[in-house]
Amino acid sequence: MAEVTPVFMDCDPGHDDAIALLLLCNDPSIHVIGVTAVAGNQTVDKTYANALKLTAIAGRADLPVYRGQAAPILRAPKHDPGIHGDSGLDGSPTFDAFARGDPVPVEWAEKKGVVAMAEAIANDPAEHVTIIATGALTNVALLLTLFPELKP
Repeated sequence: MAEVTPVFMDCDPGHDDAIALLLLCNDPSIHVIGVTAVAGNQTVDKTYANALKLTAIAGRADLPVYRGQAAPILRAPKHDPGIHGDSGLDGSPTFDAFARGDPVPVEWAEKKGVVAMAEAIANDPAEHVTIIATGALTNVALLLTLFPELKP
């Protein structure tokens, strides 16, 4: 039996990250332990909503999704609505009309993304967890700053 790699995805779902998240959720060699959405292609509220919708579309509405940082550490936020549209994922009437269904668990909605990422990595039984960061690296920078013991 093939080894399964534990992964935590940190993203800012515009179109590129949407495809990556859908692929990760459906790859049998990968065990996604959580997702954080960070501001980047759009505001954090929009990327968070996109990540919740995408995990549900992928059949993984059970996958914890947390709201990450709303702005970069050292500069003002800059979003790309000219590329990714107002929602961050404009262009698909099917996606726009998709309703997640289940309410978002309170823990997901209230817990800081960086804290959730640290807890998921620290509590995973695997020796190493891979972080796949496809958006702005603000969450990862804060994770490594606040929890340096998780760097290995």
